[in-house]
Amino acid sequence: MVVVSPSPLRGFLGQDMKAYETSSMMHTLSPDTYGYVQICHYRDWLPNLTLYKVVLKGRLWLEALEAHKRTGQPIDHFLPHM
Repeated sequence: MVVVSPSPLRGFLGQDMKAYETSSMMHTLSPDTYGYVQICHYRDWLPNLTLYKVVLKGRLWLEALEAHKRTGQPIDHFLPHM
């Protein structure tokens, strides 16, 4: 899952989220070939995962990003690993 807008995607104090690259704390993967931030949504793809769950994780990540912007806490603080 990638975040295409806004571009560049900013975090706490306006930091470009691409700078985190692959980060467990921020639940991100290296930017895609177009330079967009990739959200790490699940460790492994299992038969019980649905598109709904992936989209839900994306929404939760975006909400955690807003909390990160306000507090400076890593996304990991607001969003557990799945």
